[in-house]
Amino acid sequence: MLKFNVLYLLIAIYSLRPILLESDSTQQIDSVTSQKVTRLTDLVPKPILEKGTTIVRVHFLNLKQRPFSNIQLELTPLIAIEQQTHNAEIDAVTSSAVFTLQLEGTAKCILSNAAIPMTTDIYLAPGETIDIWCDIDEVLKRDKQLEEEMLKAQLTLKEGVESIPSPVMNIIPVTTNGHYAAVNNHDRIFGDSSADIGSVSQRHFSTAFASSAEAATALTNDYMSMCRQIIDSPGFEIQKALSIIELRLHTAFTAATSGYISDRSDLKAIFEILDLNDTRLLLGKHAVMAASALYNHRDILPDCPLTEYYEVIMDKAMLHVLHPGTTQLP
Repeated sequence: MLKFNVLYLLIAIYSLRPILLESDSTQQIDSVTSQKVTRLTDLVPKPILEKGTTIVRVHFLNLKQRPFSNIQLELTPLIAIEQQTHNAEIDAVTSSAVFTLQLEGTAKCILSNAAIPMTTDIYLAPGETIDIWCDIDEVLKRDKQLEEEMLKAQLTLKEGVESIPSPVMNIIPVTTNGHYAAVNNHDRIFGDSSADIGSVSQRHFSTAFASSAEAATALTNDYMSMCRQIIDSPGFEIQKALSIIELRLHTAFTAATSGYISDRSDLKAIFEILDLNDTRLLLGKHAVMAASALYNHRDILPDCPLTEYYEVIMDKAMLHVLHPGTTQLP
């Protein structure tokens, strides 16, 4: 009898072998994915949270083809409640303009002028001298390409269609040196990852879950799946790194605002996977969105830069209400 029981046990174990191997393989893949996420994220320089004087030197190439005499720098400090506008004259001989900025920490800016569409976000570090080269020639090429596309759209309009595509490509490509050169120099407009980061939130909020654990597992699996999609997508590594930062912020927001994930231990487990103590998350476009949601869970997020960041913003906002025009904390 014992002999038959041992035989049945061996048969049962052998039949489960593919399932066990698959489970081990899945865990291994997730471990490998996590390592790749860390390696990519490490490519992004961390924000600098200290004060310093930053000199921004803007150089225009081929400016004579589209002359203008002044430029605006729209500055958004990392920890701020309002944008600052700085103006500078462009030197007629050197085709350059210089801005001297007092920063409280890492900031981002765009260059603008009424005569021409300008740039996407350019990151600045406190205490650095950074050169920004803007190629007007490339804008003229994109202008021509856009005109051709608009003409083609007009020629192919069908009866009853009253609109044509709006111009969206008229942006000056820039090259920079400085602390954030790797981030500033990748083509954010035309080279971003094709991964639909927002779909993680959409799937979660459109699904009914039987338990907190089930909801947490589904969100974690979706996050890891999207990480693998970004990692395997074409494009530069720095593009993938920035996409993953946005994905982490989106997933953190989803977990923090989910009515399905009610168990604090489930929530804490997701937060640990997302590594919310990473200060690079402050550089993301959705940092404020995620920070506002995570602030309600700060009891399980000790020393989280995002919740601390949100608290400083709220303090500055209150100071601005009490003393209009003032945003400097003592």
